[in-house]
Amino acid sequence: MPHDKLGAVPVPAPVRTVTLFVPSLFWPETGAADAHDGLRLPALEILLGRGKLAEAACENETAWLCARFGVRKQIDWPVAPLTLAGDGGEPGAAHWLRADPVHLRVHNDSLILLPPESLEIAEDESRALVNALNRHFELEDLVFHAPDPRRFYLRMAPAPKIETVSLKEAVGRDVNRLLPAGEDRLRWHRIFNEAQMLLHAHPLNAARAERGATVANSLWFWGGGTRPACGSPFDAVYSDDPLVAGLATLGGIVPARLSEESFAAGNNTLVDIREAERELLRGNLPGWRETLQKLERRRFAPILEELRSGGIDNAVVATVAEGRNFEWSVRRRASWHMWKRPRTLAHHARTVMQAHKPGRHA
Repeated sequence: MPHDKLGAVPVPAPVRTVTLFVPSLFWPETGAADAHDGLRLPALEILLGRGKLAEAACENETAWLCARFGVRKQIDWPVAPLTLAGDGGEPGAAHWLRADPVHLRVHNDSLILLPPESLEIAEDESRALVNALNRHFELEDLVFHAPDPRRFYLRMAPAPKIETVSLKEAVGRDVNRLLPAGEDRLRWHRIFNEAQMLLHAHPLNAARAERGATVANSLWFWGGGTRPACGSPFDAVYSDDPLVAGLATLGGIVPARLSEESFAAGNNTLVDIREAERELLRGNLPGWRETLQKLERRRFAPILEELRSGGIDNAVVATVAEGRNFEWSVRRRASWHMWKRPRTLAHHARTVMQAHKPGRHA
């Protein structure tokens, strides 16, 4: 057992823990009733079936992540300054909003927001759109930036008094009911409309339409805030998501990209797994199921093997669903408890949905 510098007091060895955060582990209750049926994931079933489950109220995956890094909610969760840091920018003391390019499709009397992945905007296109936006809104002291073509940022002062809806929550829904709320809402409804008209008339979008590409005909404003105080409980963070990268960066950790093959676990490691989320946002149930099967081979089975071989001491599978977070924690010895029967993902999905029913946590 390790000792301190005086060699007198035993120092407990750290419990080497890997937390797998899988935001889209379950298909939403509002989706297909049989989404999980017949989906066999043997390693994941052992991790969930032999793990100790803890659950609590949780707004969404952003809230889960921010809580882990000690970030407090402002009016919104401060996604914009955090993802800006994850994209290599410096938030400074300014107030930031995400102003992501999106496509709105007219459906009867509604404007439906399509998944942003459908745009595939090139860097030169994002520069052209940002330049046009900055010229138009110059007198309002609104400055747009695009360190990544998929994510636009808006810097302003003073901070607007609005509450926004996240891009993920808005996808597939009528945005007329989801525009910013709060004291400054009317100004931001006007800015939303002006940006929409500007983008609709931009020659770049005419060229995109001519070649059959989806046009970027609007912006989605969300995730406003200033740079938050942030600290990391992890000594290693693996993710391809800019929010997680920003949390790690501002928390003093250099984040690593999640490679296809493997990762090196520290004493307390966070592995953020987003592949299934992309298919869920597209509403692609077969793709979501196929992605989970790939994750079984690439992530869940190797983690179970590491746990049983002693490479790590504790594995945690965490997700957020139906307004609650669920975390299954399994220690090395428990992974061999043969009397604890593995349960299918369909079983755990039913448990999650039951937890959300009205009156369950009243």
